[in-house]
Amino acid sequence: MCSSLGVMSAGQSVLGVNYDFQFGHGMVVINPRRLQKWSELPQGGVFRWQSLYGSATLVQFGCELPSGGINESGLSLHLLEQRDAAYPPLAATDTVLGELQWIQYQLDVSQSVDDVVASLDTVKVHSQFIPLHYVVADSFGQGAVIEFVRGQVEVTRFREGQPLVLTNHSLSSSRQHDQSQASRTDDNSSFSRYCRLSTYSLSYCNGVEPESFVSIGLDRVAIAGKFWDPMLHLFRGASSFRTCWQVLFLPATKEMKFRRYENGKGFNLSLERWDFSALDKRLSSDFSCLQTGGDKPEFSSYSLKDNRRIVTKTYRPYRRHFPAQAVEDIARYPDEFMLSAE
Repeated sequence: MCSSLGVMSAGQSVLGVNYDFQFGHGMVVINPRRLQKWSELPQGGVFRWQSLYGSATLVQFGCELPSGGINESGLSLHLLEQRDAAYPPLAATDTVLGELQWIQYQLDVSQSVDDVVASLDTVKVHSQFIPLHYVVADSFGQGAVIEFVRGQVEVTRFREGQPLVLTNHSLSSSRQHDQSQASRTDDNSSFSRYCRLSTYSLSYCNGVEPESFVSIGLDRVAIAGKFWDPMLHLFRGASSFRTCWQVLFLPATKEMKFRRYENGKGFNLSLERWDFSALDKRLSSDFSCLQTGGDKPEFSSYSLKDNRRIVTKTYRPYRRHFPAQAVEDIARYPDEFMLSAE
């Protein structure tokens, strides 16, 4: 599901996302520069690139397959489900990345919204599991929604003073429902959340503190869990859809502020404090280790064991689609990337 609200400004943009899903476990990973990476292409062959920027990513489906993150230039991305997505057809010669690895690729090589948009024709994204669209913001005060409508990539840009609102249908479809007054209810449907956030966004004006404004707006459309969720999770590995976390990206200051909804624990992480020129390995911190009102999380060296634990929990409800060997391959995949020399 998911909801997003953002306020664009060259000096103090804030892009926020409520991540609504069936489980909230995961880890935050610090990714170094200079990793030599590759991805197998659907029609054969391999696409290779090197990470130019360090980044911090939110990981559930495996390291290198994040749900969102921010890089050292302030570029910020996060996914949302797009229920009406229709991806463009692919040619045999296209360079294609899956919907999650594309997020990591953009954090690796892009500095701005302009960079991301410019790459859409050369490195294409295609859904392998869940159809998605994306919110993007940068330190230059630009924001964008990238989505897939009637077989075309559609980019909607947001500049200074323009609130960004997105839920789980395309912007054009959501705006049509908003204008028709057809979904102005208080339920948790995609159109209802969009209409409520859209109305709320109109109250933004100069002098309003953007970080609080975005967080309060997202709190208003947060989805509460059900009392039977612990039992469902015990037997199925997944619960009802609920807001698992809220994340705020502050591109100008290279900050990511993360809060889990179930217990209020989280972290504030500023990439300006990191010396990525000296970082020579990944670091990670499990969400279960976060503290209430925590600042910087306690990081340790990333390990295959940590990644395997996360992905085993994540793919358990999807065993029919991801057999044990596939899950093990996902767990081991990041270990195949080597750090290049300066």
